[in-house]
Amino acid sequence: MNGRVLSQPLTGVQRFSRELLYELTMLRDDVVIAAPPDALDLGPLAPSVEIVGKRRGLAWEQFELPKFLRNRQKPFLINLGNSAPVSYFNQLVVIHDVAFLKYPAGYDRTFRWWYTALLPYLSHTARKIATVSHSSQHAIAKAYRIDPARIGVVYNAIGRELTTPDGAKKARSSDTFFTYASGSRLKNFDTVLDAFAKAREQVPIKLRCLSSSERHLERIKALNAQFGVDTICTLGRLDDQALSREYQTALGFVFVPHYAGFGLPPIEAQALDCPVLTSQAGALPEIVGDSALLSAPESSAELADNMIALYRQRELGQKLTRLGRDNITRFSWRKSAEALNSMLP
Repeated sequence: MNGRVLSQPLTGVQRFSRELLYELTMLRDDVVIAAPPDALDLGPLAPSVEIVGKRRGLAWEQFELPKFLRNRQKPFLINLGNSAPVSYFNQLVVIHDVAFLKYPAGYDRTFRWWYTALLPYLSHTARKIATVSHSSQHAIAKAYRIDPARIGVVYNAIGRELTTPDGAKKARSSDTFFTYASGSRLKNFDTVLDAFAKAREQVPIKLRCLSSSERHLERIKALNAQFGVDTICTLGRLDDQALSREYQTALGFVFVPHYAGFGLPPIEAQALDCPVLTSQAGALPEIVGDSALLSAPESSAELADNMIALYRQRELGQKLTRLGRDNITRFSWRKSAEALNSMLP
């Protein structure tokens, strides 16, 4: 298995990779994780890790990893993180999505150039391809002109670290929504602020924002000046316990990106009984089904209506909580590992 992800900061793709690395080591006794010398926080993966070579990053993946594999009689390689050695073909590659094609404004030019060159090549040369949703399966097949039947689906799931902070149920707010404040245009925080402003003119709601976006600071200051100090609160970065607490106490979680290959935050929220308001974009309708309130990603009016409805109709929140509990039973890392394992030789 390609262990380059073990040297990278823990974001969505890296968490997906670490969870599946762990579950596959539980399912199989033949797993070897080849990792660069700067691999970090190996934890329970350590017995399966073999440190390879001296280089790091992309150079390690493209040169030292395939050399190591050829010296091992070319075993089957599993790549979980959107990248793989281009000179090696006996491999499976997980391509998480084609968001950079669907919404290029959300990515810088270098990123787009690299993925535009890399992913079509891997999709045609790798022995097997997988992705994280049926929506992404069809988007990848269309973008790279390959048969969708060649692409397996391995869902994301909820991490073990996302739990009730102290085991006790917290009181849910009657007026405060929670969202992610991102400067990326893909994440669509502009529409969240527009919708909040529209809804706030009718109902006395508040908004708490994970992280902060420099691009939106002046807009947040203006809205706080209009509606009252701390009507919108930016929280900076949160650890897993603090994030769990925000989900558990919010009236609802707002997540309306322009595109998502899977959309993990909504099911994280549902795991902590938080009602979800999300967008009709990418895989999100597939992932949440009828367990969330949906709106068009470009429509602040639709999102505002959903926020107002959730504020005014307490029974709606209770219904979404029940539906959310049912929805998350579809997703687990063990189920995903078994799906991935079924694709392996």
